[in-house]
Amino acid sequence: MNSAASPSTVRVGGFDTIRATRAELAAMMVADCLAVRATSQKPLPKLVFSSNGQGIALAGRKAEFAAAMAKADIVHADGMSVVKGSRWFTDAPLPERIATTDFFHDAARAAEEAGLNFYILGGREDQNAAAVEAIRALYPRLSVVGRRNGYFRPEEADEICRDIVARGTDVLWVALGKPLQEYWSAEHQERLRGIGWVKTCGGLLSFLTGEAPRAPEWMRSAGLEWLHRTMHEPIRLGPRYIATNPDALYRMARFSGAKEERKAPIESKPQWPGWTPLPHVKVAGVPIATASRQELAEAMAADCRRARETGEIRPRTVFDANGHGLSLRETDASYREAYDQADVVHADGGFLVTFSRAGAGPRIAERSATTDMIHDFARVAEAEGLSFYLLGGEEEVNAECVERLRRFYPRLKIAGRRNGYFAADEEETVVAAINAAKPDVLWVGLGKPKEQIFSIRARQRLHVPWIVTCGGCFNYITGHYRRAPEWMQKANLEWVHRAGTEPRRLLWRYLTTSPHALWLALSRLG
Repeated sequence: MNSAASPSTVRVGGFDTIRATRAELAAMMVADCLAVRATSQKPLPKLVFSSNGQGIALAGRKAEFAAAMAKADIVHADGMSVVKGSRWFTDAPLPERIATTDFFHDAARAAEEAGLNFYILGGREDQNAAAVEAIRALYPRLSVVGRRNGYFRPEEADEICRDIVARGTDVLWVALGKPLQEYWSAEHQERLRGIGWVKTCGGLLSFLTGEAPRAPEWMRSAGLEWLHRTMHEPIRLGPRYIATNPDALYRMARFSGAKEERKAPIESKPQWPGWTPLPHVKVAGVPIATASRQELAEAMAADCRRARETGEIRPRTVFDANGHGLSLRETDASYREAYDQADVVHADGGFLVTFSRAGAGPRIAERSATTDMIHDFARVAEAEGLSFYLLGGEEEVNAECVERLRRFYPRLKIAGRRNGYFAADEEETVVAAINAAKPDVLWVGLGKPKEQIFSIRARQRLHVPWIVTCGGCFNYITGHYRRAPEWMQKANLEWVHRAGTEPRRLLWRYLTTSPHALWLALSRLG
């Protein structure tokens, strides 16, 4: 097929994405369609698909969708995140976002001038009709030669394709939603010989009819249109974006055209010579311990044994890193000051492990969720004769947590406990009680940022070998909070489970801090 010279492509998130502007893509459409008109051979139409976070994530989970996308002649960056990914992970950044909702208007104007014919396939009957009416009102000289709603049986597809071709269609807009529209377009490409383009367009009709409002320009430019859509349709779109955005960002980091090889050097946080060495690697700008859960537990035991043998106690503060914490570190100066003084930071969030594996260099061995780690520590402490002190939570939760730990680990020594509700002028009394109990490990469950600030402020007065912050860990041991299913934990989706079980308290936190943390991880790679 004779057509305009094609711009180059760059691989972003596993898709070879065209490096074109909206105007250039519209010009390509016109050239391709006129070239088809000029030949009697009825070539295959070009399949023109879009790339966004949902599609990138879906391709990683569904081989059949990845195969359909591989058949596309052109893939353009529908999502701003794809443009940003090209800038972070490749040496050939995309010039701009080509959102289908914007590109349709570029294409319509170009089609008006060139005399091309559109056919609109998809949506509800009333929505499809209203969209065509809106198109004709906006572009009076544009020829819409046919339309059909998206509710039809598979056996009707041949007749629909014949109608599309018979009407002299140049560009077929397929609005069946991902992944159906890509499957349908790839499957019926042969039956659509003689038209120029098959362009998938998702929810375009909703925008044309005004059912779905566009995000403000600043949100689009910032790559936050997905958040605007979630706010308007939280029940339908919230779970989708919560599940697909992290996966898409990982796949962009992992499957994009490589820049100069990135190597994350081993970091050495300032260490007292008497402590067991724990190497760290920088992820999202924060040094994270590369150790496994078992290695952390063994380091805890070794440090506590040494403190007992020598009588020299140097408290070692152990903080967790997850999306909430990384975001908070950027927005709360007092938290950042405390956080950066931690002696050990472990990967409580699974996405940090994923990002440590995105490029060359040292990797974090595994996720060390504090809710798992307390059990690892308890088993080792039971065998070594070490003791715990539990500080934090409500009185009922704290007391029940101690009882359950004693039930799970009969030989584990609980040196003392204290709920987390105390005033500033009571802090000295709290510290004195901990020191009097002489624990080996102090678990501080006061919640972010209070637990980190308290630990740093009090560590010079505490005579405890290890101080471990643990957030809501006590609530998990008592059963007040439920863990996510194992498959969600392995897929780094435990936060989705938490947001689903406590939406009023946690949904907004995750919708705001998770994208921020992922952006931090992406922007600080290498």
